[in-house]
Amino acid sequence: MKFLRTFLFVMCLLLLISAAGCVSPVVVAPENRDAEIDTILAAAESLFQAMEQCDYEGIWNHLTEKSKQQIISDVYKACRKRGDTVTPESLDRDFEAGGPAAKSYWDAFLFHFDPDTVLSRSTWSMGDVSARKAEIQILYEKSEHPAVVKMFKENGAWKVGLEETFRLRRYLPTW
Repeated sequence: MKFLRTFLFVMCLLLLISAAGCVSPVVVAPENRDAEIDTILAAAESLFQAMEQCDYEGIWNHLTEKSKQQIISDVYKACRKRGDTVTPESLDRDFEAGGPAAKSYWDAFLFHFDPDTVLSRSTWSMGDVSARKAEIQILYEKSEHPAVVKMFKENGAWKVGLEETFRLRRYLPTW
């Protein structure tokens, strides 16, 4: 009887272990992992380079859909408060084309954020990586703690989750 219980326990344990292996979050084959990490890092770097060059279309192309939707929503609300007659669709087209609204938004953003600190004066390392999500830890030379940039794979391309990464900071008190 004891043998049967032990046997069943071991079989259940093996079944659980093999099932866990089937749903592992890292779906990237080990030989492709380095290439995938390089692709993730290059996508993030391209965003910050576009910011440095004030390439508004390029910035927009490197953002997740969720980030784009939140930015459009924020700009739309601000425009409505001022009495401007815009639509979310017209703002979306403007941001896609790097138009006046995009220029105004990104110039204000870049007034408070220097992409050179990320590109030249920070150390980058990979955090968690799965098939559709990744984290990049970016440690500024004068900081003790890294910023963790969230990346998401959308339509086969890695995009920066600008809003997903930094959204909560908007609600933190500033004193």
